[in-house]
Amino acid sequence: MLSRLFVLTAIAALLALMVALPASASTAHKKRGHARMTSNSTQVVVPRGQPVQVAFAVDLTGLTSGFATSLGNAVQMAVEAHPAIRGFPIQINVVNTPCGDSTADLTAATSIVANAQNAAVLGPFCSTADAVALPLFEAADLVTISGSTTDPSLPNYGPSVFNSVAVPDGCCPYVDQFDPWYAIVVTLPSDLAWQQAYSLEFGSAPTAFADLYFDAAGLLIRNLQNISSVEGGHLHDHPRPGHRLPPQRPNGAFPLRGLGQTRAYFVLRCRSADSKRHGESISARSDRSRLEGG
Repeated sequence: MLSRLFVLTAIAALLALMVALPASASTAHKKRGHARMTSNSTQVVVPRGQPVQVAFAVDLTGLTSGFATSLGNAVQMAVEAHPAIRGFPIQINVVNTPCGDSTADLTAATSIVANAQNAAVLGPFCSTADAVALPLFEAADLVTISGSTTDPSLPNYGPSVFNSVAVPDGCCPYVDQFDPWYAIVVTLPSDLAWQQAYSLEFGSAPTAFADLYFDAAGLLIRNLQNISSVEGGHLHDHPRPGHRLPPQRPNGAFPLRGLGQTRAYFVLRCRSADSKRHGESISARSDRSRLEGG
């Protein structure tokens, strides 16, 4: 499967080049450039001055809507820490994806895919919503990363695009693996420092999962940056020949789970060695690694 290109276009540079070319050459260049400057099923094109868009699938009205504000604040902190991708600002598109409402979840996923400018998806919050949305994201080759889904069957719904920074539960029979893991994560010095920073910025303590969404957003943004290259005024997210993938993390607890030769593979698997491995820090999150000197 072809990787979906993520192209940040320098329109002014292209215009200047076309003016300098003869009329026939300029016309040919314009035709070639036009194909690259249109968002479609194989590429995302962001004109200069416009933002890189990321969908944030969060429960605003459902059973877990009480987490929404804190999760949104955490994503905001991640954007503040990494405010641009090669000079292009980041825009978070909030999409209501209520837990326990499969019809609404399907509508939300459809709207996310319909916006050709969405380069990736943060969330959904609930495993049930993810199970509904992932087949659509898989078909659209739209990478996702969640900070809360733990259903071990979810990779089956989006084998090439599903990612999560949360440790999945065991199956079968069911074994709660997330809660014991997360109970340790929230006591890590790096996590405690982040909780304090959150409280200072927003005036209250974060809810559960907010730290994981901060990490998910930061990890996504950094990897979009890392796999991009500027070529002829365009920024691409194509793979690097011979690039070596990071090793799989133990116990199935690795946040970069793209499996196919797709956009997910290159966005979330490529050049991800900066995140500390699960066996070393429990959290397996790059922002925690930095705070802990990893």
